[in-house]
Amino acid sequence: MPGGRNASVIGITDISSGLETIHCIIMSIEGLVLFDGVYGGEVVINRGIQPFDSKEFAKGLMSDIRMVFFRPVGELTETGILSNGSHVCRYRKDPMTIVDVIIDPNHDWEIRQYRNGNLNRSVKAYLNEKAIDVVQKAFPGRIEISVKEDPGYALTLRLIRAEPLH
Repeated sequence: MPGGRNASVIGITDISSGLETIHCIIMSIEGLVLFDGVYGGEVVINRGIQPFDSKEFAKGLMSDIRMVFFRPVGELTETGILSNGSHVCRYRKDPMTIVDVIIDPNHDWEIRQYRNGNLNRSVKAYLNEKAIDVVQKAFPGRIEISVKEDPGYALTLRLIRAEPLH
């Protein structure tokens, strides 16, 4: 948030990896819709209340969601196993951008995006060990997104509920 403040909001995200579409709604705790946007090749803002009304915010949000839920863009260039036993796949998006997808032995996972050799964005996902049904166990219980490029920010997402749509 502006001025380095923290805020809690509720987000509803409907994604289709097959169609590569996203519909994202961000609401205040009281239920006021702060942002409603769609991505289907380009970003469309249906509703945005400041500071959630800018095209830059919408593009960044959709980029974060794509990074978390969609296959990395680019060519798979390397695979391997790290010293801690984690499996890693490296994708090259363009000459300046590399994305590493890392799966830990405990099945938590991480995505690291490097631009010009510097880590500029990362995602860490932690499985929900307390989940009692199969659908909830398939989705991370907590996701942490960290962006280092200006203006930097961090998001912690906690899963309330996941439902597969048929």
